[in-house]
Amino acid sequence: MKKLLLIFPLMLLAFIAKAEEEFPIAGIIDKAAAASDYDIVDIRYDNPNFTSFTVHYLSVGPDCVTPDTLSGVITLPGMPFLFPGLWVLDSHHTISDNASAPSSMGSTSLGMSQVGSLAVFIATDYYGYGHTKDKVHPYLAQKQNARNSLDLLKVALDLLPSVGYKPSMLCNVGYSQGAGVAMAALNLLENDEAYSDIASQFDRGVYTWCGDGPYAPAVAANDIYNNAEHEPFPALLPHIVNGFLSSGSADLTEGLKFSDFFTEKMAGLEEVVAAKEKNNDDLSAWMVTAAGGSFKLSDFFSADMCDRESAIYKKMEPWLEANSACEGWTPKHPMFLYHLVEDDIVTFANSEHAVERLGLPAENFIAKHESEYEFNTSAAKHTQFAPKFFETMAVQAMAIYNEATGIGSIGAQQPNENTPCYDLQGQQVGNSYRGFVIRNNKKMLVK
Repeated sequence: MKKLLLIFPLMLLAFIAKAEEEFPIAGIIDKAAAASDYDIVDIRYDNPNFTSFTVHYLSVGPDCVTPDTLSGVITLPGMPFLFPGLWVLDSHHTISDNASAPSSMGSTSLGMSQVGSLAVFIATDYYGYGHTKDKVHPYLAQKQNARNSLDLLKVALDLLPSVGYKPSMLCNVGYSQGAGVAMAALNLLENDEAYSDIASQFDRGVYTWCGDGPYAPAVAANDIYNNAEHEPFPALLPHIVNGFLSSGSADLTEGLKFSDFFTEKMAGLEEVVAAKEKNNDDLSAWMVTAAGGSFKLSDFFSADMCDRESAIYKKMEPWLEANSACEGWTPKHPMFLYHLVEDDIVTFANSEHAVERLGLPAENFIAKHESEYEFNTSAAKHTQFAPKFFETMAVQAMAIYNEATGIGSIGAQQPNENTPCYDLQGQQVGNSYRGFVIRNNKKMLVK
């Protein structure tokens, strides 16, 4: 009986939340129908913890000027009463296949697993995926990608408050490619008139988390050339070239074509990338197979691209430098940079460079070591660190939120054997359970 009395309030809250979830959908559809620059094209209830809907909305193409219609996903949490007003703007990591785009997945990316049922979650399909999958993705054009992300946030700010999802605290977050985009997004939030009114709508603040990102593409290029004998992520190479050709200025790209950057062994690579059917691993595997099993840069890149003094590289170099997300500004809102010191794809030097250029406080630069985790030695450390970053970010974000509301902070706690714990679905869990729990009517993280 005592157990039933404990579970009943949680079941009631879940029932109320579900009832409230059903109601605003009609209002959201009506609101979108009346809008001139966005439309809802799909609503999904794949998961009992959240409802997501795909949006087509107006943003800009690779030149940051020409209007184009993009797609993205906005997700409503199943339990908004736990962290009311908590919003997450997630810029996704590098992808090669359209099936990995947020709208194709029906929810979003890596960060979703940590806060999907607790926060409003917003994730754009970068230009070149989703609704624009037939176009070239401007990879490493970080400010352009950031504009696409922020334009979807503006849609959410127009769409959700009138149906009860009011903004309070914004978590601007990204990992890998997404980290550079998130950094560029904060720059635009603080310094671009088109987005100047966004921060003021979040009364508990705007916070940014970046993990293992190529914040300075010129530094990231050093990583590639320093690993010339063994490129750990070959799929990066065609994305970088496509990013340059699609977003570089005409005086830099005139007369150049994709095949100029690659060896004859890579014949057909442009078509394979354009199809967006192979994921990162499969695209890398295709390239290695075409190279005869080699991971050498010289078996992928042409002789001109392997020579950093060549005319073709000298044309790409200013584009790399111009797309730095960490030059020429100092953040006004809190930003936290996490980086795995032993990262094998985006080196620690990228974050060191960003911290120096941004003047970031030392306490906001968090270096992690592989010895802190149990990594699979056969897989990339960069990939394996991603979920660790999002877990840490989620805990830190919720602690900040709780401190702002005056209800105490979330900490890593051990369960009390005498006090029942329940997961966020209202199911009682044992002392071995690790994750977010409700105990004594308080939410906390158990590690």
